[in-house]
Formats: sequence, structure tokens, C-alpha cells
Amino acid sequence: MPMPTPATGPGFKTTIYPSAPGHITVHGQTSFPNPPFPTGEGSAPSGYIPPHAQTVTQVVIQAPVNFGHKSQPVMCSVCKHEVLTRIDVEPSTQTHLCALLMCAFGIWPCCCIPYCVDSCQKINHYCPNCGVYLGSYQN
Repeated sequence: MPMPTPATGPGFKTTIYPSAPGHITVHGQTSFPNPPFPTGEGSAPSGYIPPHAQTVTQVVIQAPVNFGHKSQPVMCSVCKHEVLTRIDVEPSTQTHLCALLMCAFGIWPCCCIPYCVDSCQKINHYCPNCGVYLGSYQN
């Protein structure tokens, strides 16, 4: 049986020779292909992977949601809860254009009406649990 060289560094040569079936001995240390882990109350050592371990990834594809002008039930893509959306109404570009056109045509006393009409507003839908933006609706 060849003897392993004790030197380390550049040009270091390792001699590997079998010591028992299924085991490898390098420089007097025996390596096991799948080291056993303690049984009973102990747990597997960090980094131990069982020989036939599998990783299962589940992908859930949701259909696109068509949001409306009212709050509606959806499944939040972030917190994964079935929620009724929280809505916030804000002026859109359409709202500002209507007000500007009213001023341009001399109907300036009525230019605040588009800011009060829901059909001229943009409605944003948010998750009430985590607050993430889910989508919007504009008429």
C-alpha cells in the first residue's frame, strides 16, 4: 500500500487508498460517503443532506384580476390572504384635463366638478393586511 506524503503546499500530492468497502482513507482519516447522524433527541448535523432528498417547488398561477370601482375580494400576492381590497380615490390625468378644458372654455366656476365625480377619478386597490398595491381602475 502506498504511503501518503506529509507535505502540504504547492506540488502537494495526496495518495488515496481504499480502507473498507464504501469508505475512503486519506492521510489516516476515514471519510464516509453518507455520514450517519445521531438518533434519538439529537438532530442531523448542519449541512447533512439525506441520500435521496428532493426539493419540491409549488408554483401558483393566478388569473389577472379586473379591478372595478368598488372594493372586491382577491388573494393578495404578497401575504397570501383572501382579502377585500381597500380602495383609495385620487385625481387622474383625465380629471386635470377636464378641469383645464372647463377653464379654457370659460366655465371656470364649474372646474371643481371633475374632482368630485367618481367617474373622473382613478381608484387604487390595496391589500388591507400588508398595504401592498394590487391594481387600479379608471373609467
